[in-house]
Amino acid sequence: MNQKKYSEFIDSVELIDEIVPEFLWQRKTKEIKPKNTKILINLKSIKPEIYDDYIQCGNTIELKGVTNKDEEVFIIKGTVLLKLKCNSLLDNEYIEFYSKNTVQYSTVPVFRYFVKEALQRMGLPPFTLPLLKKKTASSKKKQ
Repeated sequence: MNQKKYSEFIDSVELIDEIVPEFLWQRKTKEIKPKNTKILINLKSIKPEIYDDYIQCGNTIELKGVTNKDEEVFIIKGTVLLKLKCNSLLDNEYIEFYSKNTVQYSTVPVFRYFVKEALQRMGLPPFTLPLLKKKTASSKKKQ
């Protein structure tokens, strides 16, 4: 990938809109002890769609609260889509790379807001969500 052209692509991207088409939550048990609950996060990239005057891409998230005995106590699922304007030449390679590697930095703050709201509506104390970290090839082998 040509770094200079990708930089030009990045510089030309502008956010038109954030869309949250889906956000669901469910509390599965009456008693939840935050100290005994671990948070499992699954963030997935959505395949970008290219339209005449914008690009749409985003992420889905599934967040589960699980006890030390692996019992699911709550689940939160959501989707955040970004509608982007791009003045640079639309190259599928750059769009795919951007979607998989950069979009999460715009969607995760939205997820954090909605997760906090969902936890509050379920009557749960706030949980500190871990930072999302890009996995490298070496860390994937260890898992």
